[in-house]
Amino acid sequence: MFRKTVQRLIDDGMASGAFREVHAIFAAEVISSVMVRIQRRQVASATGLSDAVA
Repeated sequence: MFRKTVQRLIDDGMASGAFREVHAIFAAEVISSVMVRIQRRQVASATGLSDAVA
């Protein structure tokens, strides 16, 4: 769900020159995975960081 939205944001950022060229699908997959972990409070458990800080 998140991955396609994140990928679109990355693609748009690269097209506008705001982001350097990256493998958008891979970057979106990594970012989406972290977003899900933050929402599940797994990052907070592992790092002690609040959702907002993470």
